[in-house]
Amino acid sequence: MAQNVAGDAADVSSITKPGAEIHDYQPTPGDIKRAQGAQLILKQWA
Repeated sequence: MAQNVAGDAADVSSITKPGAEIHDYQPTPGDIKRAQGAQLILKQWA
């Protein structure tokens, strides 16, 4: 959804893989480092 809104104006990435069970997600040190460098973080509730 974020990529559809931002288009080419932003580099959009996800910390979870498509189809992953997000309820079991535990951030890795790399995930935390990427988040610290983000200008914007979006959370999608289901």
